[in-house]
Amino acid sequence: MATDGQLIFGCTAMPLNYPLPFRPKVPGEDTLDLRGARSVSYRLDGLPHLAADLLTFEWTATRRTQRVSLTGVKDEVEDSPIGTIEVPRPSIARAQLRGGVVGATAAAVGWADRRL
Repeated sequence: MATDGQLIFGCTAMPLNYPLPFRPKVPGEDTLDLRGARSVSYRLDGLPHLAADLLTFEWTATRRTQRVSLTGVKDEVEDSPIGTIEVPRPSIARAQLRGGVVGATAAAVGWADRRL
């Protein structure tokens, strides 16, 4: 029998406070015009922690921009600072994602209104 804060997987008890990494797929953007081609990809890596009555999410986001034009090729990588949000246990049942993954990711790391 599992104690409070543990789950049973087969014969092994695993505490729920161990972090469980996640990496949601975030669609990128590709454009082609007279100035050249541009490809933007996003990578989001996260780590939730459950402790007592608090669920904490930590994440980092990386944006990679590749440009090809008549003047050359550029490859830029931009990392966001670590983001954190804490959700009290009673609020978890009411949690909703609004704006979709791309909108939430772009807004969370400050890229929502920036053009390259």
